Amino acid sequence: MNSTLLDYDDSYLKQLEEVEGQSFVRTVGLAVFCIYVIALLFGVPGNVYVLYRLFKLAKYDTEKYANGTGSGLFAMATADLLALLFISVHNVFSGISLNISHWIASLLCKVSRSSILSSTRL
Repeated sequence: MNSTLLDYDDSYLKQLEEVEGQSFVRTVGLAVFCIYVIALLFGVPGNVYVLYRLFKLAKYDTEKYANGTGSGLFAMATADLLALLFISVHNVFSGISLNISHWIASLLCKVSRSSILSSTRL
């Protein structure tokens, strides 16, 4: 049997359409989307507020900031904020079809993946 790559892509897309059409898959996708939006709505303002308070603490009481939990909390809030922002950018770009070359798309994918991994492992 002589199958071409185009035939394989067509059968894969048909199979993907069948899976995406199921109500369970759509329900899980909607639930994950809602959870992600809630995490963004609370996570970004919360981390910005923590960073604001830590800047005030560092300005008025540098010893308590440096010797207490201030520097650790600053690192955690910064990493969490960056992770939320990078994951948001990644999700936005994955949902948009860009008419760019394969090389640039591969580069954007690698940069996005490495930025997410580095910010979540900080």
